[in-house]
Amino acid sequence: MERRDIKFPTLDGLTLRGWLYPGVKGGPAVILHNGVSVLVAPASSVISVLLTLPVKFNYPKELILNPVAAWFQHHGLTVLVYDPRTVGESDGEPRSDLDQRKLIEDMHDAVTFLKTFEWIDSKRIALWGFFWSGTQVLEAAAVDKRVAAVVSIGPVLDWTLDPTLGPPMMALAMKDREARVRGEPPIYIPFYKEEGEHFMIFKAFTDLSLEQRTMVAGMVEGAKGQAPRFADNVTVQTLYRIANWSPFSRFTALGTTPVMLVIPEIDELSAPVLQHKTFETFSDPKVLEVAKGKGHFNYWHDANLDQLLDGQLKFLKRYLSF
Repeated sequence: MERRDIKFPTLDGLTLRGWLYPGVKGGPAVILHNGVSVLVAPASSVISVLLTLPVKFNYPKELILNPVAAWFQHHGLTVLVYDPRTVGESDGEPRSDLDQRKLIEDMHDAVTFLKTFEWIDSKRIALWGFFWSGTQVLEAAAVDKRVAAVVSIGPVLDWTLDPTLGPPMMALAMKDREARVRGEPPIYIPFYKEEGEHFMIFKAFTDLSLEQRTMVAGMVEGAKGQAPRFADNVTVQTLYRIANWSPFSRFTALGTTPVMLVIPEIDELSAPVLQHKTFETFSDPKVLEVAKGKGHFNYWHDANLDQLLDGQLKFLKRYLSF
């Protein structure tokens, strides 16, 4: 296994840090926003694939995607993993201050960084993301025609505020803006309240069952155990930005970029009906796959990666010609 520590600049002067796993020379690669892998590329493979597996909400690269990256690399892909800005080892202040517009721009800068490596084929670059980042990779690919294909799994498309909980949080965001101008530190919102329920003030979250809302506490504590740098809070401005996020209008710019949408059949957080409607707006070539029996919270649980990822690999092989 070969893994190199890497860093690359963003257009606005930050440094993002991560790992590069070289694959087969002369092929594309995969950017995993929060996962690592081992180099097991078969000798018969003629290319690697540059994919982006960007981040689940506020997760550093150590979490979630290790086995996914290994699986893709085993099937001939070069892998790049990096922490998003303000998370993990990457630059950015204040910490855990997520801005989806900047995260999308950083995807462009990651592609630019990889284009400097003669090792890969810069004309065969794909983006891959799930849930929170599944939406972002669609936006990134829509405006970056250096991207040859995109895979989006269960993109979260509706960020409507809960009518009861949303307005007070937005009022707090305005207080935070006033305080920050005065030089005060940012206000942070924990991932879950003392009673264990999810902090989220978006309707998709408040419509969840009590069991679903409280399970996030266990998920957060598990993440802390796996990645010491994981922060279990975000700035209130993160929530403000998400509340003002309307990505639908940008999807039309995907044009003829090949798109694969994977819909978890029983997605509790991102309505499958809305995901299906979104797929219908994409131009050809496009591929739809429904992950039977999978939801938002159990998509990776006890995952059989051959079953979960084989369709995606076939899509990438077709449109990246490997």
